[in-house]
Amino acid sequence: MTHATRYASAGIAALAVLSLGHWLRARAVFDPPFVTLILGVLPNVAAAVAIPFVAAGALADMRKDRQVPVSRTVFTILNAGSVVGLGGWELVQRTSATLRFDVADLVATLVGGLIAQGLFARMWHHPSRTR
Repeated sequence: MTHATRYASAGIAALAVLSLGHWLRARAVFDPPFVTLILGVLPNVAAAVAIPFVAAGALADMRKDRQVPVSRTVFTILNAGSVVGLGGWELVQRTSATLRFDVADLVATLVGGLIAQGLFARMWHHPSRTR
């Protein structure tokens, strides 16, 4: 499996979780506050994982003649950009009459960024990395 495919697959899996979270929220009839909290922040966690992996997949796929993995530094920059962008969007919601700002969403975005970084580190150390 190429690096681009591995990164894109992780991004697509996170996007599937994002979609599942939205689907469950639209159909939720759960009363427990914990379930409501999880369903509320799940899209932020999933988006924070998806964005840097989709971007890494695109970068790795740019050079079809060379299969080069995205470096840790580049992924960290992509990840930081994702977290800052999603965090900024959450802050913009403070000024909206229709959108809702939530500190839990900011925390969820940071958690998603940490998950993305950890997942990338596991991929980086995987034995098939050099293939």
